[in-house]
Amino acid sequence: PPISAKETLEIYAFMEAADESKRRGGEPVSIKEVMAKAEAEADADDH
Repeated sequence: PPISAKETLEIYAFMEAADESKRRGGEPVSIKEVMAKAEAEADADDH
């Protein structure tokens, strides 16, 4: 069966956190931080 939308978002957040960590030279990046940034950007796009 397909996975839930929540699980899909978590997978993308994990991948984005890994990419951001690489951009920062290996600095740890939390998935929570990535999700907060994405939510802020989505809110900005709504206005």
